[in-house]
Amino acid sequence: MQSIEAFNPRTNSWRILSPMFNPRSNFGIEVMDGRLYVIGGCNDEGTTSRCEYYDVYKDEWFKIQNMNTCRSAVSCCVVSGLPNVTDYTTKRDLFL
Repeated sequence: MQSIEAFNPRTNSWRILSPMFNPRSNFGIEVMDGRLYVIGGCNDEGTTSRCEYYDVYKDEWFKIQNMNTCRSAVSCCVVSGLPNVTDYTTKRDLFL
């Protein structure tokens, strides 16, 4: 799938968001610094290494560095207290 929906528990309603660049299933997902990161998964071609993040304030997806290895059913986490974690994930000029 490429489509995204967000649930609002206050209004008990769903809304459609901008679609991901890369359709996929069985991906890893994590929230960090107000961004939703989608990692790996499966698509029509098989397991993928593609990664991207969603900015809720812009309703826009951004490409980030893909993983070196294709992975599906990925588990993601954020290590708290690591002062420079975003240096490894969001410096778009290093990855594009």
